[in-house]
Amino acid sequence: MKKIIIIAMLVFFISILSFSAIKYGGEATVGLTTIQVQNNFNPFSPNCQYFLKGGILYEPLFFINNMTGTEEPWLATSYEWKNDNKELVFKLRENVKWSDGSDFTADDVVFTFNLMKEKPALDLSGIWNSSLEEVRAIDKYTVSFVLSEIDVPIYSDIAGTIAIIPKKYWENIEDPITYLYTEAVGTGPFVVERIDEAAQIVVLKKNELYWNSEKPYIDSIKLRIFQSNDANNLALLKGELDWASSFIPDVQKVYVSKNPEVNLAWAPSTTPVFMFLNLTKSPFDKAEFRKALSMAINKAKIAEVAEYGYTPAAHPSGMQMGFVEKWFDKSLEGLVYSYDPEQAAALFEKAGFKKNSDGKLINPDNGKPVSFDLMVVTGWTDWITTAKFVSKDLKELGIEVNVAPVSYGQYTQTLYTGVFDTALGGPDKSGQNPYYAYNRIMNSAFTAPVGEQALANFIRWRNEDSDKALNSFKKSTDFDAQKEYITVLARQMLTEVPSIPMFYTPVVEEYSARRFIGWPSEENPYCSAEPWAMPTPGVIMQNIHLK
Repeated sequence: MKKIIIIAMLVFFISILSFSAIKYGGEATVGLTTIQVQNNFNPFSPNCQYFLKGGILYEPLFFINNMTGTEEPWLATSYEWKNDNKELVFKLRENVKWSDGSDFTADDVVFTFNLMKEKPALDLSGIWNSSLEEVRAIDKYTVSFVLSEIDVPIYSDIAGTIAIIPKKYWENIEDPITYLYTEAVGTGPFVVERIDEAAQIVVLKKNELYWNSEKPYIDSIKLRIFQSNDANNLALLKGELDWASSFIPDVQKVYVSKNPEVNLAWAPSTTPVFMFLNLTKSPFDKAEFRKALSMAINKAKIAEVAEYGYTPAAHPSGMQMGFVEKWFDKSLEGLVYSYDPEQAAALFEKAGFKKNSDGKLINPDNGKPVSFDLMVVTGWTDWITTAKFVSKDLKELGIEVNVAPVSYGQYTQTLYTGVFDTALGGPDKSGQNPYYAYNRIMNSAFTAPVGEQALANFIRWRNEDSDKALNSFKKSTDFDAQKEYITVLARQMLTEVPSIPMFYTPVVEEYSARRFIGWPSEENPYCSAEPWAMPTPGVIMQNIHLK
């Protein structure tokens, strides 16, 4: 089935018609609080600033807007499914140059993907661990991805999450992760002009060889790295920044209200945060207990307080907010539940959990009071506050919850090996529809026995119906059929509650309209706001222009 990108063409022609209204020039200053800037632009290195990876220096084949599910041609102009959906063929742009002036070709794409096959540590999307079998160049501007089985959702990973690198600079590198890559040759809209490690500043200038001759509208970017949110916020309030990615409680009062004509903010709700339950342990192995647990937690209150009202409580199906209207089947509406401690108490009792004389809920499996740890990351204040609210809510029903902050390294290791009771966390993918999050949480192929490292299914959920629905979804390109499979998974989330959806992750972004306009917003969500997403920074910095 050939994919024809009509919307993108309309946007292109509209942009031509409005060309005369665009003002060019200026330097936009961006403030981030993150790791130290180093003279290293290796996109595989943890020392490379994530903002620079996200479409600024390097680009993917397609831009996939996870806010809306729409897509736009980028380094590729079109794609086509062939051989009964077991081959994905991309046509590449023929006018793309690397920033050193050399041609971008299919060889660069093939090399990038094969490098991840040779070095599995680079394959963060897990595409070689799923159905991808071979990547080959058909001609100079055509690339074929051959799959071992039908896997339609892999398109999103192949097209939208992989930064393509130049073969000639990388083909002789022994260790791509540790390689100090100072050349910063990419296809993106900007190139590195200078870097000041002492001042933690990177200056980027417009790539004069960029394939989109109309963009970017601005001449340069000054990236300033701060060592704390407070320092970042102070620079923002002083008018020194045009874009900041810094969490500000009550951003309307603290920032926007100071100058509403100029100070702008957007806090889109992205992927859900879940309370992960270790399903290998009692009492989390019982569906009625899990549902009662979910009904006993006041998620709306948590979202209001812990997340400062930036985001609502999550839909109990676990679907991302923007997907509910399209993907949630109306036949499931009667299964939707909300905060109801009285009903939760009744469900506990129905499942055999009764209170003793001290008001403690007793686990019938061992005759002991129900108590467990809720793991969070040290320093993640909103999650710690969330955990404290969970502890308070469940204590009222006789359950003791110990809030357990741990280092991020310990947190990830504990999740992957499954040696936890409960933990706050979320799927590491959102994609274009609910499949991607469900697949990470509920696919048996992504889990492992406790003590062994799971790929994503940390709760250790194993269910034939889930696996069947997920496998059927990825073999279909028909929306109605796909929705039926998603409905199976949503029904399981509502009735069996393998994980508890809590709230959506808010991404708080602050902009200034003092000099530049064209920022993404709720009214114009042309891309998500986070500067670490591929290729969000590149898209935003191409679309802003002088006021």
